[in-house]
Amino acid sequence: MKKVSYRVEKCLELQTSQESFDDLIIYFKTLQELDKTASKQTHYHELDKWMDPVYGFIHKQLKKYGFIEAAPLKGLTQPMDAEFWWAMYSLIGSACYSIHLKSKAAHHHSSAWERNQALIGDIQDIIEHKSKETIII
Repeated sequence: MKKVSYRVEKCLELQTSQESFDDLIIYFKTLQELDKTASKQTHYHELDKWMDPVYGFIHKQLKKYGFIEAAPLKGLTQPMDAEFWWAMYSLIGSACYSIHLKSKAAHHHSSAWERNQALIGDIQDIIEHKSKETIII
């Protein structure tokens, strides 16, 4: 397998249901659509406009799969799929550190489009390299 980031590696290790994995493919397609409208200007130009649907999709998945706020503090364990989508959530904030990020600006000033490209690369890595043993039918 090719080199992947630490956060992608964690997503690859986590178990998830087939339904949740199918939702990941929908998310991937959503990111591909956002590629057409995400700003290519750097220094936070229209970053919120891109982030709203990117995080919004994840929030819906967390709700769908029963994410428990502060689960460890309550002595609870996250449901399997909620844990997977929480790991996916962390990929967005880490887009500036993705091995797929290509930017002429400092990475923390990268454009929404560049971050979207990086996130697409990370999600593609997960889709292509997620072992069948970690997808529960």
